[in-house]
Amino acid sequence: MHGASVLPEAIDLRGMSCDRAKYREAKDLLSEAWPAVAFTRGQELPKDVRPVASSPADANTWEFFGVDCPEPDNEAHCEIRVRRTGRPQTETDGALRKKPPLVREELKQIMARRLHLLDEAWGW
Repeated sequence: MHGASVLPEAIDLRGMSCDRAKYREAKDLLSEAWPAVAFTRGQELPKDVRPVASSPADANTWEFFGVDCPEPDNEAHCEIRVRRTGRPQTETDGALRKKPPLVREELKQIMARRLHLLDEAWGW
């Protein structure tokens, strides 16, 4: 977190751990261990992203998507992952590891800009 922004370094492209608002309110996550909470909505997840850093021959676009991952002590747990647009998989796309670091960094920046801080968006 930097001021009212989420830093790209906080984005884990392998799967960003989250809780679904359907099962748990974001304000309930605030604690001494978690003094700030970032959130987004499903309709705000980036779709059809073609990083500028991609090579001209790379026509792939990417999309971020949510996957329910309930845990024994947390029904609300889910992850935000990334895959090539149109792929049916529920795991983060393995092709992402083969992309240049600049492409991965750009995807992190794009996702970070879609996150809102709890205190900024809800006045807490």
